[in-house]
Amino acid sequence: MSSKGDYGLCEIQFRTIFYSFRYLNPRPPKALSSYSELQAKYVHLCCDTTTLSASLDSERSPDQIIVYEPIPSVCDPSHFDAVKGLLSRITIFSPNHEEAATLLSNHIQHSVGVDSATVSVETLAETFAALGGRTIVIRAGSRGCYILNSNPLFGLIQGKWIPAYWHEDEALAQVQSTTGAGNSFLGGLCAGIELTASDIFMSAPAFSPFLNLRIL
Repeated sequence: MSSKGDYGLCEIQFRTIFYSFRYLNPRPPKALSSYSELQAKYVHLCCDTTTLSASLDSERSPDQIIVYEPIPSVCDPSHFDAVKGLLSRITIFSPNHEEAATLLSNHIQHSVGVDSATVSVETLAETFAALGGRTIVIRAGSRGCYILNSNPLFGLIQGKWIPAYWHEDEALAQVQSTTGAGNSFLGGLCAGIELTASDIFMSAPAFSPFLNLRIL
């Protein structure tokens, strides 16, 4: 994976396929200096690990729920140690399945001796949990999302698949673009957690359409 500038061209390799996209607007240059001033119960961060670390170090309420969606340039083996060091400070960690496999590729290769692209989504989530993650939500497109929860705040301590709104065969015809789907889903997930008395497994189905967002 390579990234040319904060909002330049990004190229992501998954297995033997390269994907590319370009940020059209500059990303915010600094971390939020104080969450407490925002009076926000949920904070969804989509940034690099340096910005994440600075934001977590800012003065904020201890009750705030921090949802971290890593940007594509972070989902590279070279950022593994940085992500590992921050996992225990994040309330919900949510990469997509390709990003998760790429980020863990060296770790799984060294510890298990297999290619991370061949392991299950469940194994990826369990690996992040073993590294300190408390609630892992791996978004997997038309397959839905896999939630592995060890935080009693969010309901049952378990792992569970939540199906996508469109089935895989339907998605080919119905989904025009998935741009922004991860952001939309996680924003909806936060709303769902609030509306369902913090039951994350009840929250995700309500917003599963955004796993494979249809843009008209």
